[in-house]
Amino acid sequence: MSERRPALSLLEFLVAVAIVAILLALLLPAVQKVRLSASVTREKNKVRQIALAIHMYADNHDRIGYNSIFVEILPYMERGAYYEKMLPNGPKGEALWGAEVMPPYLNEDDPSLAIQRIGVASYCINAQIYKEFHANRSALIRDGMSNTIEITTCYANIMKQNGQYSQHDVKRFWGFEINFIRPSPPITINGIQFTLEFRPAAFANPFYGDVLPGSAEAQSVTFQLRPKIEEADPRIPQSPYTHGLLAGLADGSVRMISPQISPQTFWAAVTPNGGEVLGPDW
Repeated sequence: MSERRPALSLLEFLVAVAIVAILLALLLPAVQKVRLSASVTREKNKVRQIALAIHMYADNHDRIGYNSIFVEILPYMERGAYYEKMLPNGPKGEALWGAEVMPPYLNEDDPSLAIQRIGVASYCINAQIYKEFHANRSALIRDGMSNTIEITTCYANIMKQNGQYSQHDVKRFWGFEINFIRPSPPITINGIQFTLEFRPAAFANPFYGDVLPGSAEAQSVTFQLRPKIEEADPRIPQSPYTHGLLAGLADGSVRMISPQISPQTFWAAVTPNGGEVLGPDW
């Protein structure tokens, strides 16, 4: 007669579970790394698309217009219908910048998008280039297209009190021109009055108290790496990643700026015509 095989012992079961756990522990970082790489590649393509749209716009227009550059390039990003609605002679009553989600301007890795997606942008334009109406873009960027940062990631929403509204809350709207300044009306929710700060999707903006090239603060700060939403500083860019800041240069190229970059080199790359020589960490 055949001999009956004994059942799996508890020790053997625990050994098998331990082996599976070890294999999963070894595999999980690799899976996360692949997912992060795919995510960064997706967002790099978005930055490249914006940069190419700016180039096409610049080729067809000698001067920077009155609208936000994010508005001006909509026809070059297959969003011409939205652009038409935003023109003065377009359909009345359509404040499109505040009523539409614009996926090309949203970084899906931006944790603040959980707060709001309508009207806001996770990419900020360099206000040092676009702060002057009717300026010639190519004439402004005298430091070299490959040495000038034009776009970076940023948090679309910043809430200073762990998800509770406060007077320091900031929302970055892609439809606002760089020098848009308007007092935000107080809002009352549950009997509590607070004020939101509506900003253009820009950094190094002299109209909003941002950290500027050449300022005292620019000697010690650059950008933030995946800060908590309540700890984000709206005066500088934020990265949703921990290994660098995703940026588009004025020549249309895209790169991940190292967190080890010195403040001097970073802000020298922000100025379009400062005449600085970038350091070896660039």
